[in-house]
Amino acid sequence: MKFSIIIPVHNEEESIGFVLDEVEKMHPTAEILVVNDGSTDRTQTIVSERKNVTLLSFTERKGQSHATWHGLNQANHELCVLMDGDGECDPQDIHKLLEASLQADFVCGYRINRKRSIVNRAASKIANRVRSIFTRDSARDTGAMKLIRKSHLPHLHLFEGMHRFIPSFLESAGLTFIEVPIQARKRFAGKTKYNLSNRTIKGLADIYIFKS
Repeated sequence: MKFSIIIPVHNEEESIGFVLDEVEKMHPTAEILVVNDGSTDRTQTIVSERKNVTLLSFTERKGQSHATWHGLNQANHELCVLMDGDGECDPQDIHKLLEASLQADFVCGYRINRKRSIVNRAASKIANRVRSIFTRDSARDTGAMKLIRKSHLPHLHLFEGMHRFIPSFLESAGLTFIEVPIQARKRFAGKTKYNLSNRTIKGLADIYIFKS
């Protein structure tokens, strides 16, 4: 089964090498696209040294949604796995998404055994709950790995918080989906860019844009 793996990154020099080692080892035939979202550290240099990885770069930061959109546009395969570059997601779980894709239009992972602080877990839970109230989608975790099809791109509407609403857009378009449990590991290195305050406030702002 041919598929693309799209990894948006911003200042992930401490983790991206580890993540790519895993992805290349577990999925040697996959197309791997790393979208460097205006990193100011060594992320771009580290990725550029990988012969089997396609590097796409923005000269300035545009946000995860723009990076995801750009990666989907550039992917060469219909099946596209979306994952972060911080090492929290286990590339081994991609097989679960691929298997589930035979039964539904798109697949959402939901993280189990999350190894994060109480504050970060609360922020994620609140953000997902608030989003589901307003969008009425069925996804329990929109921040985990996903598998969508490149042909789904016209159903998405690009704005800064689009990546949080991918299940909402696709479910609203009448597409079917399956959720599969995936392991959540401790972030390999660096610090999360989100906390209870900015995740909730940003989430509410994104919901307003989504609903308008």
